[in-house]
Order: sequence, then C-alpha cells, then structure tokens
Amino acid sequence: MQKKVPPPFALPIRELVKNKIRKIFIKNIIHDKIKKALAEGLDQFHSRIAYLSTEEEKEYVLSEIKELHSLIERVNEIILKAETYDKGYYKLISNQIKEKLKNIILNYFDIIPPTQKKVLKKQFPSLITFLDGKSLICSYSSNVEDWKLHNLYYNLKRGYFIDDIDSNLFLKIFKNEYITKQINWRKGKSELYFFILQLFKHGYITTRKDIWKKTSHCFTCKHLDIDSKAMSHQKPPCDSKQKEILKTL
Repeated sequence: MQKKVPPPFALPIRELVKNKIRKIFIKNIIHDKIKKALAEGLDQFHSRIAYLSTEEEKEYVLSEIKELHSLIERVNEIILKAETYDKGYYKLISNQIKEKLKNIILNYFDIIPPTQKKVLKKQFPSLITFLDGKSLICSYSSNVEDWKLHNLYYNLKRGYFIDDIDSNLFLKIFKNEYITKQINWRKGKSELYFFILQLFKHGYITTRKDIWKKTSHCFTCKHLDIDSKAMSHQKPPCDSKQKEILKTL
C-alpha cells in the first residue's frame, strides 16, 4: 500500500500549531509561578523560615531568590513580545515580584554567595552595589509612641502630603531600620524640608546627624529621587499657609 504523502502546506501548519500549544503551555507555567510568587507575602515567608535549621534556611532563601530572579527575566521576555494592551499588566507583575525579591535580598544579603550577587547585580545594580559597600543608611531614630506616629500618618494622608501607603511602612521610617520602599512626598521640596525640621523640633526625630541623607533614603519628592546635599541647602516654603498647616500636623 502506497504511503500517503502530506501536502506541502500541512507540515508547516502542524509545526505552527505545535509551537502555539508549546507557547501557551509555557505561558501557563509562568502564570502559575507568578501566582505562587505573589500569593505568599513576606510575613508568611519569614514565618516559614522560622521553623527551618540554619542550613535549610540558607538553602530555601537562595532557591527562592534564584526562582524569583528567573521569573522576573521570563516576565520581561513576555513584555517584549506582548501586545501593547498587555504590556502594562506584565510590567506591574514584574515590579511586584521585584519588590518582593528586593526585600528578601535586603534581609538575607549576608548569606548570598558572591556568584549569585554578581547575577543579581545585573537586575539590581544600585541595590547590590549599595549593600556590598556596606553603606546602608538607616531611617530616622525616634522615641515617640506609635499612636502619635499613626496620627501623623493620617494627618499627612488627609492633607495630601504623602501617597496612600500602608501605615506600617510610614512607622518604619522612624524605627532606625533599613528600608527598601520609599514614601512619596506629593508637595515641593521646600515643604518637605520644613516638615523634617518640624519633626526634629518636636522630638519626632532624635538627632540631626545625617538627617538629609536619611530624608533622601526615606522619601521621594513627586516620584523623583532627592539629592541630600541640595536638600541641606533648601529653604522653607514662602507660602505661610502651608507652613502653618505643617506646624499643626
């Protein structure tokens, strides 16, 4: 019996279908990984690690860092090929995974081997250089009770001085801790300068040492980075109304 030869167009179509199915399959795997990565918050991550031995903890953290880093690269590949209306969604996903990875790197930087740091540096050049140089700047020191800081946070939010953020993030900038997420100041630099001086004057900040370096570390101004040297030479706002509002916060 003579073997049937497929028409010349059949093979390319078959290959196209196979490739399409393969791409959908890979995309579904990546979507599952994205869901898994974002489903577990940092609190759950730290809780899980608490029950592990030192070696198990190190192994788990490094595997998680590797997995998240690889996932960011895969999502970025999807962004390059995605339709315009999909790009925004995948960029948001990429940023969310990056934020989680940055927090893990910051908390467990001391156990990351040099080879893995080198790989991560391509994704986070500033962060890895910053941590490697041991030039971490902590947030402000404060002896003020948390309820007063909560009140300050709500007053700033109501007055549209800062973006709507988690109140715990705001409290963290007064705990003399390393922070990875900055607070965006919505007004001008002169208002921020005056506000920080008011905090020091009323005891919310215990020392003026490195105050403007800490300000540039804790805040952005209208989503732009703040130059600490320029900030130290800033002048208070001319608008007396704004000054009075900031005095009463």
